[in-house]
Amino acid sequence: MSKTLIFDLPTRLFHWSFAGFFAISYIITNVADDESSVFPYHALSGICLVSILILRLIWGIVGTKYAKFSSYKLNPADLMTYLKAIITGQSKRSLGRNPASSWAAITMMLMALGLGLTGYLMASGSGSRNIKEIHELLANGFFIVVLLHIAGVVLHTLRHKDPIAVSMITGRKEKTETDTQGITNPKEGIGVAFIFMLLMLMAFLGISYNSQHHSLNIFGTQLQLGEIDDEKGFENKENEEDDDD
Repeated sequence: MSKTLIFDLPTRLFHWSFAGFFAISYIITNVADDESSVFPYHALSGICLVSILILRLIWGIVGTKYAKFSSYKLNPADLMTYLKAIITGQSKRSLGRNPASSWAAITMMLMALGLGLTGYLMASGSGSRNIKEIHELLANGFFIVVLLHIAGVVLHTLRHKDPIAVSMITGRKEKTETDTQGITNPKEGIGVAFIFMLLMLMAFLGISYNSQHHSLNIFGTQLQLGEIDDEKGFENKENEEDDDD
């Protein structure tokens, strides 16, 4: 059966950028100490992740058919039916997202927003002492959802001989017997604009980041992305505040 275009270019670019930024942030936090000069880059990567997520939320409203959140299958009953069917080998292919990938995508987006909020509260010094634990819990929860998502993709591919991961690269999937209508416009211009905005954001963060003090100045707001060793450091400031208490 012939293939048809399902995922536009902006959706595909977001998918892999989102995955890449989370992977960078998660790996850094698990291999680098808080005092390491590398550690703050997990926060810079996290800022990129949340920034492109905001663009994706907009695209989920005004984008093409299968990019819109209205195309996501979020009925809990449909999810349970799908999971039972895929375990028994009775599930059917769908042209767009299946219930499992729909729930995984929404869950990861919500967790990314939570990571962005808790990360900001920590970096701005306006959060409670429990914010760090919540941030780490969200990060580990995100990682578990990623593993489940990958497992689901592998299982789906083996069950249906349908490499859906490849479709997020090419944008194309095989038509089904009941659904043959894809999209006609890959929105390449918007995809190029997405790349341009992302590069501009990364350049802005690079200019605004002070690697000596592990701090980031965004529009007058000072964010402390890591600990430093001198007497003006974030860690010593916390200790002084504890002594005052």
